[in-house]
Amino acid sequence: MEENLTLKNNKQELKDGSSLGADTSNGSSANWYIVGVYSGTEYSARNQINEKVRLKSMSHLIEEILIPTEKVVEISGNKKVEKVKICMPGYIFIKMHLNDDLWHVIKGVPRVTGFIGSQTASVVSQEEIDRIMNHSQKSYDNHKPQCTFKIGDYVNVIDGPFASFGGFIEAIENNQLKISITVFGRQTPVTLTTSEVELG
Repeated sequence: MEENLTLKNNKQELKDGSSLGADTSNGSSANWYIVGVYSGTEYSARNQINEKVRLKSMSHLIEEILIPTEKVVEISGNKKVEKVKICMPGYIFIKMHLNDDLWHVIKGVPRVTGFIGSQTASVVSQEEIDRIMNHSQKSYDNHKPQCTFKIGDYVNVIDGPFASFGGFIEAIENNQLKISITVFGRQTPVTLTTSEVELG
């Protein structure tokens, strides 16, 4: 997902004089930038950027390309399936020494919609990148089920005071299910979380 490349010196200014980041001629570090891409093409856009800069002999200007992901568990039928999803569809994060030539190369990649910024490209702080990556890591450490329950499904209660009962889903709201279960011969409406039931 990430590319680690050797850095060399370059200037960080557009031909019109607009600043794109710190000048690396004095050894300063690369900066993070957000690049917009068409949603669903994040990986192919990353690969095309890598290929374009390689062909232009500019790979030394790019340090990392990040596509933050998160792990989720989707429940479909009676099966739990782990999936990896992109946290921020439509965006990739590039740590690079951005100059005029590199800016135009990346902008010219077919799946790229442009740099995120007020005019040309705005630098993103390392703190913001760390926050995004911490969110991504937490999903791997403690991912939560995302269920594909729908109204009318029959479910069995597997946790809580109504464990071993079953009923039909009548409403779904904010990951909570309103279920009508039979208790002592009577239909009783209860509200349960998705973690307390499984499809029957």
